[in-house]
Amino acid sequence: MKKQPSETHHVRCWEFFHCSPEARKECLVGEVQEWRCWLVDIPCCRMDVKTPLPLSVKKVICKTCPFHKAYYKDSV
Repeated sequence: MKKQPSETHHVRCWEFFHCSPEARKECLVGEVQEWRCWLVDIPCCRMDVKTPLPLSVKKVICKTCPFHKAYYKDSV
């Protein structure tokens, strides 16, 4: 069952993917306030991208991500 974002709590990618506490410690997404990871210039661990990508490139890559597909329509 897919979680839906609410007005008070937006699901973060690590919640959606059920990342381990160890993975979360290394995750750069946790350091930013923005819950929509496809809008920030940081590496994406889910796609094995270790260096930041220009947002124009990242937005194209992120369209294949299950998290993006699940929440993009609700966050525009």
